[in-house]
Amino acid sequence: MSKWRSVFKELPQPGQDCVVWCGWCITATYKHPRARKPAHDWHTEDGVNPVCMVTHWMPAPKEPRQAKSAWMKLAKGKRK
Repeated sequence: MSKWRSVFKELPQPGQDCVVWCGWCITATYKHPRARKPAHDWHTEDGVNPVCMVTHWMPAPKEPRQAKSAWMKLAKGKRK
């Protein structure tokens, strides 16, 4: 897992999915930069809802290799 990065020192590339800290930890996407407000240029995964007061971020981890098969099992009601 990556280390937390301050939005005042470093920002991700626009469109990058990240884990962010804004009083709690959530996933968000960094949108277009507005040079003076790096804490406000984030949106939830749906791309619509803004996430305000982000202070720190880290790149989102990659999806687990077996995530798709696990979801299929859950959808079919199987636990193992």
